[in-house]
Amino acid sequence: MTFWTGDIFVSLGGLGQGYAFILDRSYDTIATVKAGRHGFADLHEFSITDDDTALVIIYDFETADLSQFGVPGTAWVANPKFQEIDIETGDVIHTLKWLK
Repeated sequence: MTFWTGDIFVSLGGLGQGYAFILDRSYDTIATVKAGRHGFADLHEFSITDDDTALVIIYDFETADLSQFGVPGTAWVANPKFQEIDIETGDVIHTLKWLK
C-alpha cells in the first residue's frame, strides 16, 4: 500500500508538498520516498515502477516572460517536473522537465 501525506496549497491551485510512504502487508512502513533536492513531492502522482523506483511530481517556481502571450511583464509560474527516485537509496535517477 502507498499513500501521500503533506500540505496542500489551495491558493497555488492545489499544489502539494509532502512525502510518500510504502507499507507492507502488516501496514508497517517499509520506505519513505522524498523528492530529491527539493525534499517534497506533489500529491498528484506517486507510482512504483517495475524496477523498484518511484515516480513523483515536483515543482520549481520560476519567473516567466509573459510577452509571448501578449501580456507585458513577468510572473511566477510553477514549473512541473517528474522525478524518478531509487526507493532504497533515495537517489534521483532522472528528472524530466515539462516546460523549457
